[in-house]
Amino acid sequence: PKSCRQAFDSWALKAVSKTLHLIQSVLCFLNLFRGMMGFPEYGHFVLMLIQMLQHDMRKFCAIYAIFLFGFAQLLYVSCDLTNTGMPAFLLAMRTIFQAALNQVDLDMENGKNPVTDLSVGTKQL
Repeated sequence: PKSCRQAFDSWALKAVSKTLHLIQSVLCFLNLFRGMMGFPEYGHFVLMLIQMLQHDMRKFCAIYAIFLFGFAQLLYVSCDLTNTGMPAFLLAMRTIFQAALNQVDLDMENGKNPVTDLSVGTKQL
C-alpha cells in the first residue's frame, strides 16, 4: 500500500524534524548560558542555574518516577488489566504521564470511557 508508505514517511519526517528542533533548542540554550558567563551581572545566576540543574533536578526526577510508577500501578489494577502483560502496564504509565502534562482528553463522546479504555481519549503530541 502506497498510502501506508507515505504516512510512514510523513511520520518519520515529523519525528526527525522534532528531534532536530529539540537539539537546536538545547544547543541555543547552552550557547546563551556560555555567553552570559562573561557578564559579571549574570555569571553567578548562570552558575546557580547549572548547579540547580545538576543536583535538584536529579532528585526531582527520581521522586517523580516513583510517583509515576505508583499511580500507573494504581490505574493498571483499578482498570482490571492485571493479567494483560507488560504492554498494558506501559500504556497505563503513558496515560498517567500524559495526564500529568494535561494531555488527556476526558471527553466522554460515543459512550467511550477514557479511564477504562486506555486507548481512547489521549491526545497525540
